[in-house]
Amino acid sequence: MTKKHFTFLDKLRASGRVNMYAAGAELEAKFGLTRDEARNILIAWMEQVQFVKPIPGRKRGKQTR
Repeated sequence: MTKKHFTFLDKLRASGRVNMYAAGAELEAKFGLTRDEARNILIAWMEQVQFVKPIPGRKRGKQTR
């Protein structure tokens, strides 16, 4: 897994083109990865992006409990 994979996923997320849970197939197609390789990269990306990077252009709303 490299920075180019994470950059690709960041841009894909910002585009809103696909649900990020389906982004593994996008990784497979773009980088010629196996399903397992793509899934591992996607999981690592999701772990680091969760609650860290807001989606560009989207305002954060109030959180409710």
